[in-house]
Amino acid sequence: MERKTYLPIGLVVLLEGQKKRVMIDGRKVISNSDGVEVEYDYQGCLYPEGQ
Repeated sequence: MERKTYLPIGLVVLLEGQKKRVMIDGRKVISNSDGVEVEYDYQGCLYPEGQ
């Protein structure tokens, strides 16, 4: 079994081709849409922007 090393929760990243940063706020997330389960490595949200 291959063991993956995951990025830490709270890490702010800039995804390739994007202008806004995203903060990782979850790992190994399972989404259920139309009865189909899909597993994602990460979950993120837009990093808070100041003025």
